[in-house]
Amino acid sequence: MLDARAALQRAIPGIDVDAVVGRQFSAGIADVTMRLAAGHLGQEVILGLGTNGPIAPQQFDDMMQLLRGRRVIVVNVHVARPWADEVNGVLNQGVQHWPNAVLVDWSTFSESHPELFGSDGIHLEPAAGAVYADLVSLDV
Repeated sequence: MLDARAALQRAIPGIDVDAVVGRQFSAGIADVTMRLAAGHLGQEVILGLGTNGPIAPQQFDDMMQLLRGRRVIVVNVHVARPWADEVNGVLNQGVQHWPNAVLVDWSTFSESHPELFGSDGIHLEPAAGAVYADLVSLDV
């Protein structure tokens, strides 16, 4: 999401993109907890975590418990790492159990668009941020 920050800000006016390099899902839970306590979380949340490591189903449920009452747009992952299928499985199944969540299937979309990624196959090319933002903003 960090690679698409500027494009997301253009596509979704007023969005606060809180993205950092290497964030694990557990750190995302901690961040959401702090934002909630400070009153700095909107009624719609775009959740783009899982690229940097596995997610346990309980972690997803813990996050969704924090976000109950808010609309959550969950973006699954495209990453050539051993945990990618597991992460996408947790996200896909988790969204089915939470009526306030919708899934943006970045994984399937990006499989047919390798040109969007740099040589590592993970990070977005500069122009690809707009494609990511366009896909995500369809559900906002």
